[in-house]
Formats: sequence, C-alpha cells, structure tokens
Amino acid sequence: MFKGRDLLAYLSIIYRGEWGEMMKAIKNRQKFDIPPAEERMSKVKRRYLTLIDPEYPENFKEVNNPPFVLWYEGNLELLKNYSNAVTIVGSRECSEYGRKTTKRFASELAEAGTTIVSGLAKGIDAIALKEGIRYNKAIAVLGNGIDINYPNENKELQEKIARDGLILSEYPDGVAPMAHHFPERNRLLATLSRFTLLTEAHSRSGSLITANIALKAGNDVGAIPYHIDEDSVCNYLIQQGAYCVLEPRDVLESLRYPGYPGAAAKTADEGAGKA
Repeated sequence: MFKGRDLLAYLSIIYRGEWGEMMKAIKNRQKFDIPPAEERMSKVKRRYLTLIDPEYPENFKEVNNPPFVLWYEGNLELLKNYSNAVTIVGSRECSEYGRKTTKRFASELAEAGTTIVSGLAKGIDAIALKEGIRYNKAIAVLGNGIDINYPNENKELQEKIARDGLILSEYPDGVAPMAHHFPERNRLLATLSRFTLLTEAHSRSGSLITANIALKAGNDVGAIPYHIDEDSVCNYLIQQGAYCVLEPRDVLESLRYPGYPGAAAKTADEGAGKA
C-alpha cells in the first residue's frame, strides 16, 4: 500500500528535493498514477525519514521550510544528541591557524562526548568532521545526493561517516550540488545542535548565514577570535554579542548551562551588510 511517507519520498525524487516544487505539488494535490510510483519506490534502496515520521527531528519542524524528506546513511541515533551537539563551520580556504584550532576544538569536544556537525565542504568542515568521526560522533549534512562525493577529495571521509556516523541530505540520490542548495543546507546545520561555533571565517563565508539562523532559532553561537588586522566574520560576531570562545570548555559550559555566560541578544543580520 502506498502510504503518506512513500508519497513524500516519491515527490522528493521526481522534484529532486526542491522544497518549493514539492510544496506546490502538495498544495495543488497533484495526481499521479499509483502503480508506476510504487514501482519506482520499490527500487529505492536509500533510507529516509519524512516529516510525518515519529523519528523526524522536532527541531527541524521549527525552521523555515522544514524538509519533507531526509535521506540518510548511518547511525540515526545521533539525531537524538541535539542538546550535546556542536555545529562547527568556517572557511573552505583556511589558514594554518584555522586548521590547528579547528582540529583541537573538534577533537576535545568529541572526546568529551559531543557530536560534531558540519557540512563536509573542504577546509574547516572536513577538519572538524575528521576529528568527530574518530569518536563516531560526526553528522555531515550535504547539499547533494548521498551517492555523490562532493568535493571528491572528501570521498573517503564521507564513506567513513556513512559507516560510523551519520550522513544527511534533503536531496535524493543523483542530485548534483548546486549553488542554492548550500544556503538551504545551512538551515539544517544551524538547527541540528544547540551551539554553533565558527573557528575561522571570512566576510564572504556562508558561515554567517548559519550563525544567523542559529541565533534566530534561539541557539548559542560562539566564535574563536582572529587577527584584528584581517577580514574575520568571527571577530564581527564577537563584536555583535556572540560568545568569545577561547577554550573547548567554553563550549562545554554553554551546552551544560544554556545561556552561559550570557551573550547579548543581537542577531548577525543587524550588520550583515557591513561584513
């Protein structure tokens, strides 16, 4: 029998995970032939969660345009670790300072039992996830189908996370990465954890989008300070009221005591045009 969750997954496949197209089809009560749809779904091997499944993350329901379908590979139990998870994001082209800092923070946080969430881009994302998966504490969110390795240099890392951590995407297999997918992905990164940490990012980085979404969702945002004579979203966010994070224990304290040490209630978009 073709159930509601099957319909959502089928819509995700035929509309390639595009939320707007799926919503239009649902609103218009689009009709389709059941037998061909059932046949196509019978060939789907990738596991998935839908908005109507009891395991669907409650925090995702609060975001703008909550994904109708989450395609996944790996340990779904990691989704239950929201209150003890940290999203680490930053620049693709990072400095040696950024690499060392990210590696240290991600390693110590994961060793302490914290799940590391990031986007599997090269640079900061990959560094953070490599440390998290050492402890089987990594969630990677993609802007493409799970069967696609993007960037290809992270293929081995993606396979390891799929085996020992969790890979998530709202895009079904076969969907290539596109520019507009990544801001959409960022809304999931920002709501998968209670704390978002920027370890190194520049003014054109999409990390600012992730930080702003996290703040609007009521989650904590922290940043590691950078050289004052260089372009830094981290310094900007600290100036705007984000936590100035100097040690991994600063993040752990925030997770243990939400609101500590009391960042100002400013949002990143108050001055995003200046960044």
